[in-house]
Amino acid sequence: MSNIGAKLKTLAVVVAVISGAGSFLLLIAALSQKNDLVLYGIVLAVAGLLGAVIMLFVLYGFGQLIENSDIIAGAVKNGAMKVTQQPIPSPVVHTAASVTAYKKPDNAKNPTEHGAKPQRSGKAIRIDEENEQCSFCGTVQKAGRSVCWNCGLRFEREE
Repeated sequence: MSNIGAKLKTLAVVVAVISGAGSFLLLIAALSQKNDLVLYGIVLAVAGLLGAVIMLFVLYGFGQLIENSDIIAGAVKNGAMKVTQQPIPSPVVHTAASVTAYKKPDNAKNPTEHGAKPQRSGKAIRIDEENEQCSFCGTVQKAGRSVCWNCGLRFEREE
């Protein structure tokens, strides 16, 4: 079938108009009644109109998608557009090596710089009620931790 996108878009408009007209006629018929079925007729008419609008959007959008795909395929075939294949990045697997290879912030101190030995314990500096800062690397983290999540410094707690 050629030009199926345009045919789908035309079908969407025609069906939506017919459904809308039918819902409108149902609404008029419901309003002319004098019994308890008036409310049901109004609800059905409104539901029919909403269904017609939703169907219009979906079917018309699908037709537009097909037309756009045909345009792109034609451009690739004629050489007006070049398709390049990008490598797909591998998913991140969290292993012990990837966790310990965390990049420290620029302001973090390196324990092995200038011959310094890594500290085993230190203090956490309270910033506010919810946060504290590691005295070794300067990383801000939630208060109450026993170990710095960035450098592994064990916090000494005063009781």
